[in-house]
Amino acid sequence: MGFGRSLVFATPLAALATSVAAQSNADLALWQGQRALVDIERQLSFGVRAPDKPGHQRTMDYIEAELRRLDVEPREQRWNSSVAGQPHALVNIIARLFPENPQRLILGTHYDSIVRA
Repeated sequence: MGFGRSLVFATPLAALATSVAAQSNADLALWQGQRALVDIERQLSFGVRAPDKPGHQRTMDYIEAELRRLDVEPREQRWNSSVAGQPHALVNIIARLFPENPQRLILGTHYDSIVRA
């Protein structure tokens, strides 16, 4: 299950990187097949990525570092929630590409996992 959920993140990250790279004339070969698998393997190495677990913060740090490598400054939207009476600190990572462009596309994905299925 972790691989599939990570693939859901890696695909949008690869699309984001391709878009940024196309605008900056970067080498697009860096963002194909094998690179996506490296991103997935890296995320899986962080362990359980459920909110409030260490792997979750490591995944957030990784995503934000990768965005910064693309010269995209991420910001975090934080709030608290609870499920079945259990409180959780939740975070959205937001990255804006070409903010001056009036046309908008929102791309969202989960980067967390659950403790057990």
